[in-house]
Amino acid sequence: MVKEFNKSLSNTSTTSVESGIYDIDYTSEGEFEIDSSAPLPVGERVKKVLSDAQKESRIICGWKNTIEHLNETENPEHSLFFFLVPCANNDPTAHMRETLMKAFCLDHDIYVIQLDNVEEFNALLGCDKHQEAYYQCALVQRSSTLKIQHPDDGIDMDDFTVLEDSLIDYCEEFWYERIQPITRLTP
Repeated sequence: MVKEFNKSLSNTSTTSVESGIYDIDYTSEGEFEIDSSAPLPVGERVKKVLSDAQKESRIICGWKNTIEHLNETENPEHSLFFFLVPCANNDPTAHMRETLMKAFCLDHDIYVIQLDNVEEFNALLGCDKHQEAYYQCALVQRSSTLKIQHPDDGIDMDDFTVLEDSLIDYCEEFWYERIQPITRLTP
């Protein structure tokens, strides 16, 4: 008997066990097996996209740098993803900054992905909490290899990697949800 299990365990809080969609086989003994042909979990895709963007110098890290970049650029929609680790304490200033940045991103078609673990996030970016630059957010730019077919046509927005496309699909699934999911980076 085969059952399909969508969105394992709510995926809307830091207590979710996994992110993504998996096919689960229910055996007669009552054990569950995850199908090995299932796509990478969202957290693994995030890690790979962040790593690739960093190698290609398409990433802007930290609140100050991100806000300055978005303030100075003429085309904020050339940014693809905004990764954010929500503030753990009840700091109203941090909450307001996060809310305003999410609204700005929504207004300029920048996908927001919230992450659960600031230590893992910073380890991916190559810094630790003893360094001065300890990040809670990062902005990933679109690839510089986007095609411009005609000046009046603008940018062909379909030129993304397979992992970027899968993250875009993930983000669009929750685009209009009031409460956005928090993606687990931890294994």
